[in-house]
Amino acid sequence: MRYQLFLLIFILSGCSLFSTKSTNSNLNLTGTRWVMHTLNSESIPNLSQSIYLEFTSKDRKRFTGFAGCNEIFGEYSLNPNKILFDKMGSTRKTCYHQDLENNFLEMLKNSTHFKIRGHQLSFYQGAAIVGTFTSM
Repeated sequence: MRYQLFLLIFILSGCSLFSTKSTNSNLNLTGTRWVMHTLNSESIPNLSQSIYLEFTSKDRKRFTGFAGCNEIFGEYSLNPNKILFDKMGSTRKTCYHQDLENNFLEMLKNSTHFKIRGHQLSFYQGAAIVGTFTSM
């Protein structure tokens, strides 16, 4: 009986760790491609390649992605509900969507925290949502 009770508690606690309804779970942030849909409340135009971010495991805390013209990479750190992007770099191509890319990179630098609700990731500056992404 004790074994069954322990097993039940273990299973239930594991389910809560991996719930997609969590608002700030690092487990949900990592291992997913997050495709951008809005930047500063404006829809992202159709591009030949979607703007996206991918976060590595919570131990390495690195990210990669595409910013509209260039591949991007860097490190991030998390405090319970805050995110900080650091040591960002990119390839150096120029393109038609350079302003969009510059605004996207500024948004990352200035984001203060994030929330995950279902399949949507939102970045905030204070109380304002500055970018939304959908998991793929």
